[in-house]
Amino acid sequence: MNIQTVEKDFMKTPYKNTKELLCAFKESYNNTKIERQKLSDSSYDNFKKAITLQDLFLLNLPVGILSSILDIAVYKAIKDEDFETSLNGFALYVRLDFYNRIPYQIRDWVALNSFISSDTQLLEKVYCNISYDETEIDEAFYLFKNLLRAIIAHNDEWKNKALDYYHKNISLVRSKSDTALISCLKSIAEKDDNGFCKNFTEAMKLSSKNQWLKTVYNRPALFKYCNPFVLGMANLALAENINCPLPEEDLIFKLTRAKKEYNPQPFMLFDNELIFLNEILYADFVSSSKIISEKIFELKKMWYNRV
Repeated sequence: MNIQTVEKDFMKTPYKNTKELLCAFKESYNNTKIERQKLSDSSYDNFKKAITLQDLFLLNLPVGILSSILDIAVYKAIKDEDFETSLNGFALYVRLDFYNRIPYQIRDWVALNSFISSDTQLLEKVYCNISYDETEIDEAFYLFKNLLRAIIAHNDEWKNKALDYYHKNISLVRSKSDTALISCLKSIAEKDDNGFCKNFTEAMKLSSKNQWLKTVYNRPALFKYCNPFVLGMANLALAENINCPLPEEDLIFKLTRAKKEYNPQPFMLFDNELIFLNEILYADFVSSSKIISEKIFELKKMWYNRV
């Protein structure tokens, strides 16, 4: 890995360190205050008036801030070989991403990302009401979400149903990258070490070009060096005792294998008006996220039922 190329790519990110990020968070919070005063009487604006300023801020964090957290974490891993701090950065990103996506309810890639830093609190929060989902919007997402849910829940009935659907419909998935990622989950479900190694190698090779993955992660500048989705997949396999010897010199595996059991620590601390973030992200994430989630769901339902 050429450090000069990494440096050049890192310069594309809007914020270069946690001090700059903290300033960006504060600016975004102040902008949220200003924008809230301009809200109209439309249904969605009434919903935004009904939730607290803090909740509205969490739901509208700029993508540049979120993607820069990933960039700084990956950059520290590459340049300083500081994998522990990098994992803390991934944990912060994924927890903020969880809050950012609350109105859309479960997002299975958030559950997969929780494996990056073995964030069991986040996993339990995202999958607190896990079920097998019969909604077939498209083959790729249907296969992905139900294989993942069956693996995490260790539910044999779901697993058999998802595997049966896989064998009948995987040929309908057009993207080679999606096929490789889904086949990784299929191999984990079947406890197929060799199959996982083969599919994971393919997924790593193709994922940096996958457009929907880039969109999910807000196109961070250093995405091509360390794809969080693939990193989560690697750690899920580790948690499921898949035996897959992987190159130790590769950044993604150094990060994944840093600690199998890892308790995320603060990547950055917030002060003044943002001090509430220390509580809901670090000190009491489980209770805080439950309160915020339930409140937003109820308010959203109430306002949208008025349309």
